[in-house]
Amino acid sequence: TIYKSCYYCSVFYLLFQYHSVIHYSTSNRHLHSVFLDHFKMDNAKPVEFPSPPPAFGEDIRSEFYLKFDKMTFTNHGSYGGCPRRILEYRHRLMELVESDTDVYYLWHARKDYDKSLKALADFVNAPVEDIVFVRNSCTGLDTVLERFPLGPDDSVLKFSHTYHSVAFAVENLANQSKATKYITELIPDSIQSEDEAVDLFVNACVKNPSIRLVVIDSISSCSAIKWPVERITKALKSRFNVTVVVDGAHTIFHLPIDIRNLAASGVDFFVADLHKWGFLHRTCSMMWVSPAFQNMLQPLVTGNLARLSFQDRFFDQGTTDITPYLCVPNAITYFNWVGGFDAIDAYVIPLVEWAQELIARALKTDKLQVPDSMVAPRMRCVALPWSKFLDQPNLSTNDKMLEMSKKYKMELKFCEFNGRYWLRLACHVFNTKNDFLKLRDVLVSLFSD
Repeated sequence: TIYKSCYYCSVFYLLFQYHSVIHYSTSNRHLHSVFLDHFKMDNAKPVEFPSPPPAFGEDIRSEFYLKFDKMTFTNHGSYGGCPRRILEYRHRLMELVESDTDVYYLWHARKDYDKSLKALADFVNAPVEDIVFVRNSCTGLDTVLERFPLGPDDSVLKFSHTYHSVAFAVENLANQSKATKYITELIPDSIQSEDEAVDLFVNACVKNPSIRLVVIDSISSCSAIKWPVERITKALKSRFNVTVVVDGAHTIFHLPIDIRNLAASGVDFFVADLHKWGFLHRTCSMMWVSPAFQNMLQPLVTGNLARLSFQDRFFDQGTTDITPYLCVPNAITYFNWVGGFDAIDAYVIPLVEWAQELIARALKTDKLQVPDSMVAPRMRCVALPWSKFLDQPNLSTNDKMLEMSKKYKMELKFCEFNGRYWLRLACHVFNTKNDFLKLRDVLVSLFSD
Protein backbone atom coordinates (compact mmCIF):
# COMPACT_ATOMS: atom_id res chain seq x y z
CA THR A 1 0.00 0.00 0.00
CA ILE A 2 2.81 2.35 0.90
CA TYR A 3 4.59 1.47 -2.36
CA LYS A 4 1.47 2.20 -4.42
CA SER A 5 0.94 5.54 -2.65
CA CYS A 6 4.50 6.61 -3.37
CA TYR A 7 4.12 5.50 -6.97
CA TYR A 8 0.94 7.49 -7.49
CA CYS A 9 2.48 10.53 -5.82
CA SER A 10 5.46 10.30 -8.16
CA VAL A 11 3.21 10.08 -11.23
CA PHE A 12 1.10 12.97 -9.98
CA TYR A 13 4.24 15.07 -9.46
CA LEU A 14 5.53 14.31 -12.95
CA LEU A 15 2.18 15.23 -14.46
CA PHE A 16 2.33 18.53 -12.62
CA GLN A 17 5.80 19.07 -14.04
CA TYR A 18 4.60 18.32 -17.52
CA HIS A 19 1.72 20.78 -17.36
CA SER A 20 3.81 23.55 -15.77
CA VAL A 21 1.68 23.95 -12.69
CA ILE A 22 2.43 27.21 -10.92
CA HIS A 23 2.46 27.70 -7.19
CA TYR A 24 2.88 30.84 -5.10
CA SER A 25 5.51 30.96 -2.36
CA THR A 26 4.73 33.42 0.42
CA SER A 27 8.14 32.89 1.98
CA ASN A 28 9.93 34.95 -0.67
CA ARG A 29 6.88 36.55 -2.30
CA HIS A 30 7.83 35.45 -5.84
CA LEU A 31 5.96 33.39 -8.36
CA HIS A 32 7.74 30.12 -8.95
CA SER A 33 7.22 27.28 -11.41
CA VAL A 34 7.44 23.61 -10.65
CA PHE A 35 9.28 23.15 -13.90
CA LEU A 36 9.06 25.81 -16.64
CA ASP A 37 12.83 25.58 -17.25
CA HIS A 38 12.14 24.50 -20.81
CA PHE A 39 10.56 27.94 -21.46
CA LYS A 40 13.74 29.92 -22.05
CA MET A 41 12.63 33.40 -23.07
CA ASP A 42 15.12 35.62 -24.90
CA ASN A 43 15.92 38.87 -23.15
CA ALA A 44 15.03 42.12 -24.86
CA LYS A 45 17.96 43.64 -26.69
CA PRO A 46 19.67 45.98 -24.20
CA VAL A 47 19.81 49.75 -24.59
CA GLU A 48 23.09 51.04 -26.00
CA PHE A 49 24.75 54.13 -24.54
CA PRO A 50 27.59 55.15 -26.87
CA SER A 51 30.34 57.51 -25.82
CA PRO A 52 30.24 60.45 -25.84
CA PRO A 53 26.56 61.31 -25.25
CA PRO A 54 24.96 64.00 -27.42
CA ALA A 55 25.44 67.63 -26.40
CA PHE A 56 22.52 69.48 -24.85
CA GLY A 57 20.44 71.77 -27.02
CA GLU A 58 20.07 71.10 -30.74
CA ASP A 59 22.20 67.94 -30.77
CA ILE A 60 20.20 65.98 -28.21
CA ARG A 61 16.91 66.61 -30.00
CA SER A 62 17.55 63.60 -32.24
CA GLU A 63 17.13 61.47 -29.11
CA PHE A 64 13.43 62.38 -28.86
CA TYR A 65 10.32 61.83 -30.95
CA LEU A 66 9.17 65.42 -30.32
CA LYS A 67 8.53 67.27 -33.60
CA PHE A 68 10.93 70.14 -33.06
CA ASP A 69 10.59 71.21 -36.70
CA LYS A 70 6.84 71.84 -36.25
CA MET A 71 6.44 72.94 -32.64
CA THR A 72 8.29 74.89 -29.95
CA PHE A 73 8.28 73.12 -26.57
CA THR A 74 8.56 75.16 -23.37
CA ASN A 75 6.45 73.00 -21.05
CA HIS A 76 8.44 69.85 -20.38
CA GLY A 77 7.12 69.54 -16.82
CA SER A 78 3.55 68.53 -17.61
CA TYR A 79 4.10 65.23 -19.38
CA GLY A 80 7.84 64.79 -19.78
CA GLY A 81 9.49 63.32 -22.85
CA CYS A 82 10.82 59.82 -23.39
CA PRO A 83 14.01 59.33 -25.46
CA ARG A 84 13.82 57.07 -28.49
CA ARG A 85 16.22 54.48 -27.12
CA ILE A 86 14.17 54.06 -23.91
CA LEU A 87 10.85 53.90 -25.74
CA GLU A 88 12.22 51.43 -28.28
CA TYR A 89 13.42 49.26 -25.39
CA ARG A 90 9.92 49.36 -23.94
CA HIS A 91 8.52 48.23 -27.31
CA ARG A 92 10.94 45.29 -27.26
CA LEU A 93 9.74 44.40 -23.78
CA MET A 94 6.13 44.51 -24.96
CA GLU A 95 6.96 42.12 -27.81
CA LEU A 96 8.66 39.83 -25.30
CA VAL A 97 5.57 39.81 -23.09
CA GLU A 98 3.27 39.15 -26.05
CA SER A 99 5.39 36.20 -27.18
CA ASP A 100 3.96 34.16 -24.28
CA THR A 101 1.80 36.13 -21.88
CA ASP A 102 1.04 33.22 -19.53
CA VAL A 103 4.67 32.38 -19.01
CA TYR A 104 5.66 36.03 -18.67
CA TYR A 105 3.02 37.07 -16.13
CA LEU A 106 3.24 33.91 -14.08
CA TRP A 107 7.01 33.46 -14.12
CA HIS A 108 8.95 36.55 -15.15
CA ALA A 109 6.87 39.63 -14.33
CA ARG A 110 7.45 39.77 -10.58
CA LYS A 111 11.18 39.16 -10.85
CA ASP A 112 11.53 41.93 -13.46
CA TYR A 113 9.33 44.26 -11.39
CA ASP A 114 11.43 43.69 -8.27
CA LYS A 115 14.65 44.29 -10.20
CA SER A 116 13.37 47.70 -11.35
CA LEU A 117 12.10 48.50 -7.88
CA LYS A 118 15.56 47.80 -6.46
CA ALA A 119 17.19 50.15 -9.01
CA LEU A 120 14.73 52.89 -8.06
CA ALA A 121 15.22 52.30 -4.33
CA ASP A 122 18.98 52.73 -4.73
CA PHE A 123 18.48 55.93 -6.76
CA VAL A 124 16.27 57.61 -4.12
CA ASN A 125 17.97 55.98 -1.09
CA ALA A 126 14.87 54.13 0.09
CA PRO A 127 14.47 50.71 1.73
CA VAL A 128 13.26 48.67 -1.22
CA GLU A 129 10.57 46.97 0.87
CA ASP A 130 8.90 50.33 1.54
CA ILE A 131 8.29 51.47 -2.07
CA VAL A 132 5.94 50.39 -4.85
CA PHE A 133 5.19 51.48 -8.38
CA VAL A 134 1.92 53.27 -9.15
CA ARG A 135 0.50 54.48 -12.46
CA ASN A 136 0.87 58.18 -11.63
CA SER A 137 1.01 60.54 -8.67
CA CYS A 138 -2.75 61.03 -8.70
CA THR A 139 -3.23 57.28 -8.25
CA GLY A 140 -0.89 57.18 -5.28
CA LEU A 141 -2.34 60.26 -3.60
CA ASP A 142 -5.92 59.09 -4.18
CA THR A 143 -5.01 55.78 -2.58
CA VAL A 144 -3.71 57.48 0.55
CA LEU A 145 -6.67 59.86 0.79
CA GLU A 146 -9.27 57.14 0.22
CA ARG A 147 -7.73 54.65 2.65
CA PHE A 148 -6.53 56.92 5.44
CA PRO A 149 -8.61 56.46 8.62
CA LEU A 150 -10.10 59.84 9.45
CA GLY A 151 -12.44 60.37 12.39
CA PRO A 152 -15.71 62.34 12.52
CA ASP A 153 -13.99 65.50 13.77
CA ASP A 154 -10.87 65.35 11.60
CA SER A 155 -9.81 67.71 8.82
CA VAL A 156 -7.45 67.58 5.85
CA LEU A 157 -5.19 70.56 5.09
CA LYS A 158 -4.42 71.63 1.52
CA PHE A 159 -3.24 74.91 0.04
CA SER A 160 -4.28 77.19 -2.80
CA HIS A 161 -1.38 75.89 -4.91
CA THR A 162 -2.25 72.21 -4.37
CA TYR A 163 -2.52 70.45 -7.74
CA HIS A 164 -6.12 70.57 -9.01
CA SER A 165 -6.79 66.83 -9.10
CA VAL A 166 -5.33 66.39 -5.61
CA ALA A 167 -7.44 69.28 -4.31
CA PHE A 168 -10.51 67.70 -5.91
CA ALA A 169 -9.68 64.36 -4.29
CA VAL A 170 -9.49 66.05 -0.87
CA GLU A 171 -12.79 67.81 -1.50
CA ASN A 172 -14.43 64.60 -2.72
CA LEU A 173 -13.26 62.86 0.43
CA ALA A 174 -15.00 65.49 2.52
CA ASN A 175 -18.14 65.48 0.36
CA GLN A 176 -18.50 61.70 0.47
CA SER A 177 -17.89 61.55 4.21
CA LYS A 178 -20.00 64.22 5.85
CA ALA A 179 -17.89 63.91 8.97
CA THR A 180 -14.56 64.87 7.37
CA LYS A 181 -13.73 68.49 6.52
CA TYR A 182 -11.04 70.08 4.38
CA ILE A 183 -9.25 73.37 4.94
CA THR A 184 -7.67 75.42 2.17
CA GLU A 185 -5.00 77.95 3.11
CA LEU A 186 -4.08 80.74 0.69
CA ILE A 187 -0.47 81.03 -0.44
CA PRO A 188 0.46 84.76 -0.49
CA ASP A 189 1.70 86.60 -3.59
CA SER A 190 5.23 86.67 -2.21
CA ILE A 191 7.19 84.64 0.34
CA GLN A 192 10.24 86.27 1.87
CA SER A 193 11.92 83.33 3.59
CA GLU A 194 11.73 79.61 4.32
CA ASP A 195 10.74 80.52 7.88
CA GLU A 196 7.67 82.25 6.49
CA ALA A 197 6.85 79.16 4.43
CA VAL A 198 7.09 76.92 7.51
CA ASP A 199 4.87 79.32 9.45
CA LEU A 200 2.14 79.03 6.82
CA PHE A 201 1.70 75.36 7.70
CA VAL A 202 2.19 75.74 11.44
CA ASN A 203 -0.28 78.63 11.70
CA ALA A 204 -2.88 76.70 9.70
CA CYS A 205 -2.68 73.87 12.22
CA VAL A 206 -2.79 76.30 15.16
CA LYS A 207 -5.99 77.86 13.79
CA ASN A 208 -7.50 74.45 12.98
CA PRO A 209 -6.69 71.89 15.68
CA SER A 210 -8.91 69.33 13.90
CA ILE A 211 -6.29 68.85 11.14
CA ARG A 212 -5.03 65.26 11.06
CA LEU A 213 -3.76 64.94 7.47
CA VAL A 214 -1.53 67.51 5.76
CA VAL A 215 -0.80 67.49 2.02
CA ILE A 216 2.51 69.20 1.15
CA ASP A 217 3.83 69.82 -2.35
CA SER A 218 7.50 69.14 -2.83
CA ILE A 219 7.32 71.40 -5.90
CA SER A 220 4.00 73.13 -6.56
CA SER A 221 2.97 72.41 -10.12
CA CYS A 222 1.31 75.76 -10.81
CA SER A 223 3.85 78.08 -9.18
CA ALA A 224 7.12 76.08 -9.35
CA ILE A 225 7.73 76.76 -5.64
CA LYS A 226 10.08 74.24 -4.03
CA TRP A 227 8.83 73.85 -0.49
CA PRO A 228 11.19 73.06 2.42
CA VAL A 229 9.44 69.77 3.08
CA GLU A 230 11.73 68.44 5.78
CA ARG A 231 11.65 71.71 7.76
CA ILE A 232 7.85 71.93 7.46
CA THR A 233 7.38 68.33 8.51
CA LYS A 234 9.67 68.60 11.53
CA ALA A 235 7.86 71.75 12.68
CA LEU A 236 4.44 70.11 12.33
CA LYS A 237 5.40 66.83 13.97
CA SER A 238 6.97 68.62 16.95
CA ARG A 239 3.69 70.35 17.80
CA PHE A 240 0.75 68.49 16.28
CA ASN A 241 -0.65 65.01 15.89
CA VAL A 242 -0.70 65.07 12.10
CA THR A 243 0.17 62.70 9.27
CA VAL A 244 2.15 64.19 6.38
CA VAL A 245 1.59 63.27 2.73
CA VAL A 246 4.07 64.70 0.20
CA ASP A 247 3.06 65.24 -3.41
CA GLY A 248 6.42 64.91 -5.13
CA ALA A 249 5.15 64.75 -8.71
CA HIS A 250 7.89 67.08 -10.03
CA THR A 251 10.79 65.95 -7.86
CA ILE A 252 12.49 62.69 -8.87
CA PHE A 253 15.22 63.30 -11.49
CA HIS A 254 14.59 67.04 -10.91
CA LEU A 255 15.88 67.17 -7.33
CA PRO A 256 18.19 64.74 -5.52
CA ILE A 257 15.70 62.86 -3.35
CA ASP A 258 16.70 60.99 -0.20
CA ILE A 259 13.75 59.01 1.15
CA ARG A 260 15.57 58.05 4.34
CA ASN A 261 16.04 61.74 5.18
CA LEU A 262 12.38 62.45 4.44
CA ALA A 263 11.38 59.57 6.70
CA ALA A 264 13.68 60.84 9.46
CA SER A 265 11.98 64.26 9.28
CA GLY A 266 8.60 62.60 9.89
CA VAL A 267 7.10 62.32 6.38
CA ASP A 268 4.62 59.42 6.27
CA PHE A 269 3.84 59.14 2.55
CA PHE A 270 5.76 60.28 -0.52
CA VAL A 271 4.39 59.98 -4.06
CA ALA A 272 6.26 61.05 -7.21
CA ASP A 273 6.10 60.76 -10.99
CA LEU A 274 9.12 59.34 -12.77
CA HIS A 275 8.04 60.16 -16.33
CA LYS A 276 8.04 63.96 -15.94
CA TRP A 277 11.77 64.52 -15.55
CA GLY A 278 13.15 60.99 -15.67
CA PHE A 279 13.40 60.11 -19.38
CA LEU A 280 10.60 57.55 -18.98
CA HIS A 281 7.41 56.82 -20.84
CA ARG A 282 4.04 57.49 -19.27
CA THR A 283 2.83 56.25 -16.93
CA CYS A 284 5.45 55.47 -14.34
CA SER A 285 5.42 56.70 -10.76
CA MET A 286 6.37 55.56 -7.28
CA MET A 287 4.98 55.63 -3.76
CA TRP A 288 6.93 55.32 -0.52
CA VAL A 289 4.92 54.45 2.59
CA SER A 290 6.18 54.52 6.16
CA PRO A 291 6.12 51.00 7.63
CA ALA A 292 3.66 52.25 10.26
CA PHE A 293 0.98 52.68 7.57
CA GLN A 294 1.68 49.79 5.21
CA ASN A 295 -0.71 47.30 6.80
CA MET A 296 -3.69 49.63 6.47
CA LEU A 297 -2.99 50.77 2.91
CA GLN A 298 -4.90 48.83 0.26
CA PRO A 299 -4.66 49.78 -3.44
CA LEU A 300 -7.76 51.17 -5.15
CA VAL A 301 -7.90 48.03 -7.31
CA THR A 302 -8.10 44.73 -5.44
CA GLY A 303 -6.03 41.91 -6.92
CA ASN A 304 -5.45 38.24 -6.16
CA LEU A 305 -2.69 39.04 -3.66
CA ALA A 306 -4.85 41.41 -1.61
CA ARG A 307 -4.36 39.41 1.60
CA LEU A 308 -0.58 39.35 1.38
CA SER A 309 2.14 41.93 1.97
CA PHE A 310 2.22 45.64 1.13
CA GLN A 311 4.31 45.09 -2.01
CA ASP A 312 2.28 42.05 -3.09
CA ARG A 313 -0.96 44.05 -2.97
CA PHE A 314 0.39 46.87 -5.10
CA PHE A 315 2.15 44.57 -7.55
CA ASP A 316 -1.04 42.69 -8.35
CA GLN A 317 -3.87 45.09 -9.24
CA GLY A 318 -5.34 42.98 -11.99
CA THR A 319 -3.63 42.51 -15.33
CA THR A 320 -1.67 45.66 -16.17
CA ASP A 321 1.16 46.68 -18.46
CA ILE A 322 4.26 46.89 -16.26
CA THR A 323 6.72 47.63 -19.08
CA PRO A 324 7.06 51.34 -18.18
CA TYR A 325 8.29 50.23 -14.74
CA LEU A 326 10.76 47.83 -16.29
CA CYS A 327 12.44 50.72 -18.12
CA VAL A 328 13.48 52.41 -14.86
CA PRO A 329 17.01 50.92 -14.66
CA ASN A 330 17.75 52.05 -18.23
CA ALA A 331 16.26 55.48 -17.58
CA ILE A 332 18.56 55.90 -14.58
CA THR A 333 21.48 54.86 -16.77
CA TYR A 334 20.36 57.35 -19.43
CA PHE A 335 20.14 60.12 -16.81
CA ASN A 336 23.69 59.42 -15.69
CA TRP A 337 24.90 58.93 -19.29
CA VAL A 338 23.95 62.51 -20.22
CA GLY A 339 25.63 63.84 -17.08
CA GLY A 340 23.18 63.52 -14.18
CA PHE A 341 22.15 66.40 -11.94
CA ASP A 342 25.39 68.35 -12.29
CA ALA A 343 25.46 68.50 -16.09
CA ILE A 344 21.71 68.93 -16.57
CA ASP A 345 21.38 71.71 -13.99
CA ALA A 346 24.51 73.46 -15.28
CA TYR A 347 22.83 73.73 -18.67
CA VAL A 348 19.15 74.17 -17.74
CA ILE A 349 19.22 76.52 -14.73
CA PRO A 350 21.03 79.44 -16.45
CA LEU A 351 18.79 78.97 -19.50
CA VAL A 352 15.48 79.02 -17.62
CA GLU A 353 16.63 81.99 -15.49
CA TRP A 354 17.55 83.89 -18.64
CA ALA A 355 14.19 82.99 -20.21
CA GLN A 356 12.25 84.17 -17.17
CA GLU A 357 14.06 87.51 -17.16
CA LEU A 358 13.64 87.86 -20.94
CA ILE A 359 9.88 87.38 -20.83
CA ALA A 360 9.27 89.42 -17.67
CA ARG A 361 11.05 92.40 -19.25
CA ALA A 362 9.27 92.02 -22.58
CA LEU A 363 5.84 91.92 -20.92
CA LYS A 364 6.77 94.53 -18.28
CA THR A 365 5.49 92.27 -15.56
CA ASP A 366 6.64 90.45 -12.42
CA LYS A 367 8.43 87.27 -11.56
CA LEU A 368 7.08 85.18 -8.69
CA GLN A 369 8.70 86.47 -5.50
CA VAL A 370 10.13 83.62 -3.43
CA PRO A 371 13.58 83.01 -1.91
CA ASP A 372 16.17 81.46 -4.22
CA SER A 373 16.16 78.32 -2.06
CA MET A 374 12.45 77.84 -2.83
CA VAL A 375 12.70 78.03 -6.62
CA ALA A 376 12.41 74.75 -8.53
CA PRO A 377 15.70 74.34 -10.45
CA ARG A 378 14.26 73.88 -13.94
CA MET A 379 10.96 75.77 -13.65
CA ARG A 380 10.03 79.45 -13.33
CA CYS A 381 6.89 81.59 -13.23
CA VAL A 382 6.19 84.97 -14.86
CA ALA A 383 3.02 86.97 -14.21
CA LEU A 384 0.92 87.68 -17.30
CA PRO A 385 -0.77 91.03 -17.98
CA TRP A 386 -4.47 91.29 -18.70
CA SER A 387 -5.52 90.52 -22.26
CA LYS A 388 -8.68 89.86 -24.24
CA PHE A 389 -7.34 86.41 -25.01
CA LEU A 390 -7.03 85.35 -21.39
CA ASP A 391 -10.22 87.14 -20.36
CA GLN A 392 -12.53 84.65 -22.06
CA PRO A 393 -14.63 82.96 -19.34
CA ASN A 394 -16.13 80.56 -21.87
CA LEU A 395 -12.69 79.02 -22.49
CA SER A 396 -10.85 76.90 -19.92
CA THR A 397 -7.14 77.37 -19.32
CA ASN A 398 -6.50 74.20 -21.30
CA ASP A 399 -8.59 75.55 -24.20
CA LYS A 400 -6.44 78.67 -24.25
CA MET A 401 -3.23 76.63 -24.29
CA LEU A 402 -4.61 74.51 -27.11
CA GLU A 403 -5.39 77.67 -29.06
CA MET A 404 -1.79 78.79 -28.59
CA SER A 405 -0.61 75.44 -29.87
CA LYS A 406 -2.79 75.59 -32.97
CA LYS A 407 -2.25 79.24 -33.86
CA TYR A 408 1.38 79.80 -32.85
CA LYS A 409 2.82 76.26 -32.85
CA MET A 410 3.87 76.86 -29.27
CA GLU A 411 3.52 74.42 -26.36
CA LEU A 412 3.35 76.40 -23.14
CA LYS A 413 1.71 76.35 -19.73
CA PHE A 414 -0.73 78.93 -18.38
CA CYS A 415 -1.56 78.68 -14.68
CA GLU A 416 -4.10 80.59 -12.66
CA PHE A 417 -3.59 81.30 -8.96
CA ASN A 418 -3.95 84.20 -6.54
CA GLY A 419 -6.44 85.87 -8.87
CA ARG A 420 -4.23 86.19 -11.95
CA TYR A 421 -2.67 84.25 -14.82
CA TRP A 422 0.95 83.14 -14.85
CA LEU A 423 3.24 81.60 -17.43
CA ARG A 424 5.09 78.58 -16.07
CA LEU A 425 8.32 77.73 -17.83
CA ALA A 426 9.62 74.15 -17.62
CA CYS A 427 12.97 73.83 -19.38
CA HIS A 428 14.91 70.70 -20.29
CA VAL A 429 18.08 69.59 -22.05
CA PHE A 430 16.69 69.99 -25.59
CA ASN A 431 15.70 73.63 -25.12
CA THR A 432 17.73 76.54 -26.52
CA LYS A 433 17.56 80.33 -26.22
CA ASN A 434 15.86 80.43 -29.59
CA ASP A 435 12.85 78.58 -28.14
CA PHE A 436 12.29 81.32 -25.60
CA LEU A 437 12.94 84.13 -28.06
CA LYS A 438 10.10 82.66 -30.13
CA LEU A 439 7.97 82.43 -27.01
CA ARG A 440 8.71 86.06 -26.13
CA ASP A 441 7.68 87.22 -29.61
CA VAL A 442 4.43 85.26 -29.45
CA LEU A 443 3.54 86.61 -26.03
CA VAL A 444 4.38 90.22 -26.95
CA SER A 445 2.10 89.86 -29.96
CA LEU A 446 -0.65 88.25 -27.91
CA PHE A 447 -0.63 90.84 -25.15
CA SER A 448 -0.13 93.90 -27.36
CA ASP A 449 -3.90 94.23 -27.74
